[in-house]
Amino acid sequence: MTRAELLAQYGRKERDALVADLRTATFLVRPDAGDGDTFRFAHTSFQEFFLAHHLLRALESDRRSDWQMPLPSRETLRFLGELLNAHPHGKGLLATLELWRSPYLPMSSEVQLGYGLVAREVGLPAPRLSGMDLRGAQLAGWTFTGTASSPLDLSRCAFTAATLARTTAQHVRLDRANLGAADVRHVVWDDVSLRDAGLAGSRWDGAVVRGSASASLPAAPGLREIPRSLATPVPERRQLSRPTGHTGWVGAVAYSPDGARVVSAGRDGSVRCWDAATGEPIGAPWTGHTGGVAAVAYSPDGARVVSAGGDGSVRCWDAAIGQWLVAMVGAADGSSATWRSDQTLTSVHVEAWRWLRVTTYDAAGRALSVDPYEWHYPTDGGQAFATR
Repeated sequence: MTRAELLAQYGRKERDALVADLRTATFLVRPDAGDGDTFRFAHTSFQEFFLAHHLLRALESDRRSDWQMPLPSRETLRFLGELLNAHPHGKGLLATLELWRSPYLPMSSEVQLGYGLVAREVGLPAPRLSGMDLRGAQLAGWTFTGTASSPLDLSRCAFTAATLARTTAQHVRLDRANLGAADVRHVVWDDVSLRDAGLAGSRWDGAVVRGSASASLPAAPGLREIPRSLATPVPERRQLSRPTGHTGWVGAVAYSPDGARVVSAGRDGSVRCWDAATGEPIGAPWTGHTGGVAAVAYSPDGARVVSAGGDGSVRCWDAAIGQWLVAMVGAADGSSATWRSDQTLTSVHVEAWRWLRVTTYDAAGRALSVDPYEWHYPTDGGQAFATR
């Protein structure tokens, strides 16, 4: 069921009728095939829908502390925007949200900022973000994007001692913002205005700042400032296609080596293959995981795809037909691996390494030993191949 269908069917339904519907609905499933006592939502859209309602109820009751949670998924924040858009008092609730800009409240302020960025991007009711108190906020790796004609306004925001490392930003106004003692290392910022911004004590190691109007940035190792007059304009992002088919959010995507196909990993438990040029799905969903899929990658020759799921399995697929060939069951949630061009595995994440073995060969191709994979290749001149 799509987000719009959920809203249309349940958004304004009477409580008694809704309860009757829910009584016969399949909401929960046992990921362990009924042998254990754990449950999960049958469809992640339900989880996101109810979480969005929780955020809305907190806003209606002015309970800011109820927003103190890890950043919800993008789909949850979109649900919230659509609920606000349809709410009879939506403007008043948006005004309440703007009152929450200060003082900083851990996690709640990050959720508020995250909602504002998503809502602005997709054209849903968005609060003003300028002047937010984000002192000490944990924003590492975030993306802040405006347009040349409508920059994202974060002016007068307090980012004192905030973590902004590895963020990317394009067409953003940070005029009169306070970045004192902020971690701004390894950022890539294009057309970011920092006029009259407070920068005392901020760290800019390895940062790339292109075409930005700014005060003088503090000296830092590896800092690259490219003046506006010398910077190559960064083209506006343009959506080429928007494939749809997963019933929940997508956790990862990967291009085939020839660039002709894309595979995607979905929270709905499926892997899907797409035509990279047209965005059309190729064949049926690849099924086998019993939980959401967190990571996906092609082998260098394009013949295989490996996926890592929240069900604790890593699966290898025939890329041509979408049939899984082998499953390594029991790996930790979110395990994944990467290949080298010569087909050897080079790294594994979380605990997938427990399921791998390394065979060491001598110069004549004779196997010397088979040992547990220990996150490094053996020495003594042998060549290492990771095998199951």
